[in-house]
Amino acid sequence: MTAIDQLTRSGIKVIGYINTDYGKIPIETITSDKEKWETFYGILAGYFFDLVSSGSDDIEHYTAVSNLIRANNQLVFFNPGTTPDEGYTDISDTILVLENTHQEFNENWRYNVPSLVGENKYWAAMLHSMPQNSDGSGNLYALIEAIQFLGDHNIGYLFFADVPADLENGGFLGPLSQVMNIIILR
Repeated sequence: MTAIDQLTRSGIKVIGYINTDYGKIPIETITSDKEKWETFYGILAGYFFDLVSSGSDDIEHYTAVSNLIRANNQLVFFNPGTTPDEGYTDISDTILVLENTHQEFNENWRYNVPSLVGENKYWAAMLHSMPQNSDGSGNLYALIEAIQFLGDHNIGYLFFADVPADLENGGFLGPLSQVMNIIILR
């Protein structure tokens, strides 16, 4: 039994990862990527589409992507990393609207919060490079403050990661399970 099987049998929704390269990956390649996931792991709960366009020019492409996934009643999670054209809310279950360092979040995003319309099930954020205490442990106060602020601003899911410093210089990230955590705010 694989780890994916164990998670699924425990009631955890497992989603696959597919890169869309801002709309440049054709639907045929996305279909092939989806089929590869399902060959290895069976039908998943949904898919996390990374590097998603945010403008209205690519909504037709992403509608085809969404239809491919929703044909099997699977979840569609888009990551443009910014607030996209409102047309994306109709074709996805969750949209990641913030992907940045904790420092950038504090210095910029939190003072220019976009208007997030719709139920909070649509919105997610990802913070990385969280502040550390002098002993190297994570700064719980910074995490709690981010959780409270984002929850108050219609973010339903918060992903956070402790990204190694060498990643920004082209370093290898390693297994995602070692660096990624999710908190469901709503």
